[in-house]
Amino acid sequence: MRTRRKVIIMTVEIRLRRKGKVETIGGFPESSIPEIIRPKNELEGIDLTGYPVILVIAGRHGDDRAKSVHSKAPKTIVVYKYEWRNGWGEGVFLPEKFNPKKVRFYKTESQLEEDKKEEAIKFCGELRKDVLAIIPEVNVLFCIYANYSGVEINPKQEAFSFDWEVRASTVEKAISEVEKVRPIWNEWNERALETYLRVSGKANPGTGNIQIHPSPTRADKVGVKIGDEKWIIFEKKDDYWKEAGVSHCAPLK
Repeated sequence: MRTRRKVIIMTVEIRLRRKGKVETIGGFPESSIPEIIRPKNELEGIDLTGYPVILVIAGRHGDDRAKSVHSKAPKTIVVYKYEWRNGWGEGVFLPEKFNPKKVRFYKTESQLEEDKKEEAIKFCGELRKDVLAIIPEVNVLFCIYANYSGVEINPKQEAFSFDWEVRASTVEKAISEVEKVRPIWNEWNERALETYLRVSGKANPGTGNIQIHPSPTRADKVGVKIGDEKWIIFEKKDDYWKEAGVSHCAPLK
């Protein structure tokens, strides 16, 4: 069920023809639009390209200027919009006995983008559910910063890294990518647990409580965080990871 749509449209845009070219003017409060041409059916755009229209861009008392223009051209639609640095007032003056049969309503670009986003979120939700049902011991999140193009999958274990997740847009891809990286997740979870216990003297801290940075999938020098300002550094040499000392911060990527 959609939850995005507003019961009342707060602003609308108007598409009109000016000097032979189609222009779009946005940001009109719904209350500034005559009811006979207000958008219907959750649409937020008004297409007036089928009518002659005069566009008035004005500053202070722009509505007075628009009234003056309309009085001189009473059979023409006058759309007026304030010039934001100086004034206020926007709206539409219609001719008397206006016939709205040529008025068309449409979805604005922002509405179309929002529709695409809704569909992508729905897709991600279904994909996440499928991945969780098939792949054990993982956390699955939406790829928010990649325009909901798929899901991000992380291991559900004690050790974590902010950038070792895998991304997938299909269940098959998710299975394949997790199979590739699961050995690394397991290896570093075991190494992090051993290091944490050895250095801190404390038992298993719980799921997602030992940070590794940067990801061992992307760097040859990483740190395992022990406490607030202690990192145990590991370096990869000849395909083997060796402990390389203690630092107050994690290695740079």
